Amino acid sequence: MKIGIITHHWGRDNYGQYLQHYAMQEFLRSQGHEPFLINFVPETPVLPWHKLLLKAALHPLRALNVIWTRLFGQREFSQVSGDALRYQAFLQFRERFFSISSEAYSSVEQLQCNPPCADIYITGSDQVWNPFGFFSAIPAFFLNFGKPEVRRVAYAASWGRTEIPAKEQAIITPLLKNFDVVTVRESSGIDLCRLCGCDYASCAPDPTFLLSVDHYQEISRPPSCKEEKYLLLYRVHNTGGDDFDYKKLAAWAALRGLRIKYITGNGLNDEFEKEYPSIEEWLGLIANAEYFVTNSFHGTVFGLMFRKRLGIIRLKGASKGMNARVETLWAELNADPLYIDDNNFDVLEQAQEFDTGMLTEKARLIMLNAVNGQ
Repeated sequence: MKIGIITHHWGRDNYGQYLQHYAMQEFLRSQGHEPFLINFVPETPVLPWHKLLLKAALHPLRALNVIWTRLFGQREFSQVSGDALRYQAFLQFRERFFSISSEAYSSVEQLQCNPPCADIYITGSDQVWNPFGFFSAIPAFFLNFGKPEVRRVAYAASWGRTEIPAKEQAIITPLLKNFDVVTVRESSGIDLCRLCGCDYASCAPDPTFLLSVDHYQEISRPPSCKEEKYLLLYRVHNTGGDDFDYKKLAAWAALRGLRIKYITGNGLNDEFEKEYPSIEEWLGLIANAEYFVTNSFHGTVFGLMFRKRLGIIRLKGASKGMNARVETLWAELNADPLYIDDNNFDVLEQAQEFDTGMLTEKARLIMLNAVNGQ
């Protein structure tokens, strides 16, 4: 069957975003299907001047940071060039592994006028139901295009939040009724589905679990110096940030004779030295690390898969609702998240090993049943 998948796929430095879609396509191909990425990249809305002024008033430091970067350039040239090289590696990964629709779409109207031809549409995962400030595009991720007879599936669709405004509920509720299967990534998402009139939603593991850790080992690229002992730090930008202190982690690592390999994503920028690996190199760095510290959901997923000594930086502020992703994941493992609180990194010494194979089995069963109509 031809299966069109709509998801986020336009990030320049988001490893999890690419790998969750890679896993879905690879698994569906292994089952004899013809999956493809629906090439939908919504246009970023241009805010009117009064809304820009309001945002600047509410977030003055962020506004000053944007102005400073535009006028003077905040980053060193090495970081800019490192980002560019990494993005090229991402595009090469995409070209190598992704099947993509020949038609490109930038609006819901374009999808409705010329919908991609498929037997099944799948939406998921990667916070596809989080509008991120441009709600006009979100109906596309609720599959409001194509012929009525096309099977519609939400696989591990993530809301990335714990509340929905009433005006959004009014738009989402009729769209959810068109789905044949609804699964969400976070347990809190079940309540949001019920709020929108869908009482048959259930949880499913993130698409990355559709593939085994052995598969990721095969495509990973180990560090050039495998004998070197290091602590891997992977942080992504989230609105609201976190309470993490890099210097305190550096001191903790130095006491153990470890250097820090630091990777950032989602546009996170600070003054500390970083690395800019490809997706395959990122997997290899996780697989060979002594310790792994991250505030990323997908970083946590691969830390668990590769059975690393892991510490999770808790999100706060506007992003605290995203902690539900991590908490649902750990609940599936019957354990509490290994959060780093108050920059106490001793949680990294807690020897806990989890077998994520059961999540792979669960993910595959749910996907097969959803696609086959069982």
